[in-house]
Amino acid sequence: MRTDGLLSCFKKGIYVKDLQSLPADLDFHWMSIALSEADVSRRSGDFPVGAVLCVEGEFWGSARNRLFSQERTTAHAEHTLISELSGRLRTYASGREETNITLYSTLEPCLMCLGVAVLHRVSRIVFACPDPNGGVSTLDAAQLPPLYQRGWPTFAAGPLQKESRALVMEFLREGKFSSSKRMLEDFQRIE
Repeated sequence: MRTDGLLSCFKKGIYVKDLQSLPADLDFHWMSIALSEADVSRRSGDFPVGAVLCVEGEFWGSARNRLFSQERTTAHAEHTLISELSGRLRTYASGREETNITLYSTLEPCLMCLGVAVLHRVSRIVFACPDPNGGVSTLDAAQLPPLYQRGWPTFAAGPLQKESRALVMEFLREGKFSSSKRMLEDFQRIE
């Protein structure tokens, strides 16, 4: 996980709260960092997903999938990132009725990652590419228990869909999953 402040794109001494100094399109900016993480994941032989977490507009960290390199099915970018920041997130959310926590992911989160996000009071999830195999943004929160209904985040389709999708398709062409061929066909239908 990366937690190197505001990254090299910001001049020293400029903080996220200084809105005049920020890129015009924050979603694009943060998603581009997530895409860089996904690219590192892809080059490492892992399913290419990257994630960034921002609280009150401030960068808190980034992570990438490590399913194969860690030999751990739960090593999803979003799950890893939120888990590693769990203590800070709980401290931030303590006593607050509402939170301003945004999770950026290059791929629409799965049910496991959504559960971790809800339990950590992530208020907004921005994803680059929809996941036709396991994405959860269209779930009906009204069908879930009250804890999940109260903590349900908003979802937004974000920038860099084409680039994120290309990384996933490149990986699926290698056939590392038994279902790679079917998954590739599903991703090819995304426009």
